[in-house]
Amino acid sequence: MATGYKNGVFSVVEENNCRRYEKGMVFSVIDGALKLPAGKPACLNLVREVTVVVSEEHAASATGVLRKKTRFNCGGCDDGVIRFEFKKEKTFQTTQMRLLATLERKDKSDRIMRCANMLRGLSVFKALLEEDLLNLAELVEVREYPWGFPIARKGEPGLHLYIVFSGCVEVLDDAGLAKAELGPGEMFGESSIMSGEPVANTVRACKTCQLVQLSYKNFRHIMHQFPVLQEFIYKLLVRRLAEASRQRAADVVSGLTGKVAEISPVELSQMINSNQKTGVLRIESESGSKAALFFNDGELIHAEIDGMTGENAFYQCLRIKDGAFQFTSGLTASQQTKKIIGGFMALILEGLKQLDDDESGEDEED
Repeated sequence: MATGYKNGVFSVVEENNCRRYEKGMVFSVIDGALKLPAGKPACLNLVREVTVVVSEEHAASATGVLRKKTRFNCGGCDDGVIRFEFKKEKTFQTTQMRLLATLERKDKSDRIMRCANMLRGLSVFKALLEEDLLNLAELVEVREYPWGFPIARKGEPGLHLYIVFSGCVEVLDDAGLAKAELGPGEMFGESSIMSGEPVANTVRACKTCQLVQLSYKNFRHIMHQFPVLQEFIYKLLVRRLAEASRQRAADVVSGLTGKVAEISPVELSQMINSNQKTGVLRIESESGSKAALFFNDGELIHAEIDGMTGENAFYQCLRIKDGAFQFTSGLTASQQTKKIIGGFMALILEGLKQLDDDESGEDEED
């Protein structure tokens, strides 16, 4: 943006299905540079619209023509649309106004520092640098919930990732009985926020608790900004999938069939691996793609899909979102001589990373 543009402050006053920004967010133009809140990615549609707005303001100031329009749309995209308001930066402030602004900045700084200190005490964040902790502290929210409060309800959209800071929460089964308890440092909500699926189990406070929570938008951002957190959350997700697969172990037998929409290729592969099954998992998508994954004692020894084979074929299989699958026990003598493609945990982690990169790439294209 040109350096001749005047300084200006903008506030998001409306938001409709935008994944990047939310109502109330404030951004500014300072000496010709667009400044967004910490952790917020730049959107080309927004940059383009702000450039036009500030250019018009510069021209209006030069000619003495007053602006009548103060609210603008970002232009819109598949991610949604926001409406923001232009607030011309005041060139004069009273001493009282400057004092209030200073106090507000200090309060915000103190809050961020307190939050960073809290995050430092959680194992998931110990590997972060001090600067990263402060940046992350601006993105998270710390909330206290009373005993018995339903923090997440089964079937509702997964809007946040939660980490228990103090107290505890309990995970309920369909009968409303506690089947697991999570204490300080433990996390929940990661599965639904990553997959986009509804919350799988109701979670409520089993005593007064403090939770560190991260919105969907900010979660997607930190997954790319902090590789250490990305690895931690992927491993946690894999462990949760493994635990779920053990509960379904009796279902993984010869002739098992089902819909991919109900059990994803990631979950199916995890089930077969954790239960050390030998056989072939065949998947056919609704578009006609045919895939086959060969397992020997739970280890992946061969993968194929539409003429592709090997490790990349496995990652492509994990991308299938619809269609039907069938698992058949047993391998032929020649099939059993095939070597393991690679460490299963590493394969799954890389596969999950590629799935997340696919979704992020779609967001950026929008």
